[in-house]
Amino acid sequence: IFGDDESISWWAITKRKAIRYFGIILTAAGMLIALAILLGGNGQTTPCKACKAFSCVSFPPWVDYADKWWYCDDCGNVSADARINPTTRLFDQLTIKCP
Repeated sequence: IFGDDESISWWAITKRKAIRYFGIILTAAGMLIALAILLGGNGQTTPCKACKAFSCVSFPPWVDYADKWWYCDDCGNVSADARINPTTRLFDQLTIKCP
């Protein structure tokens, strides 16, 4: 009735369900392993040295370097300093340094 094929064998149904559940379990395990690796860092170093290649892609890749919308230069030593105006108690200056 409406999409149910009664001629499908018991083995085919069991195999289809087993593959579906195996895929769900494998996906959940992969996500938990990735989360454990990422949370296992100390905040100063990256737990995945090879992930840098995936973390940033200069875009768009087909234009010249000067015409890209953003770059993936090595700015791991970026620092920022925000200054608060003591009279207004609001931020009035932000200095960002990217070597």
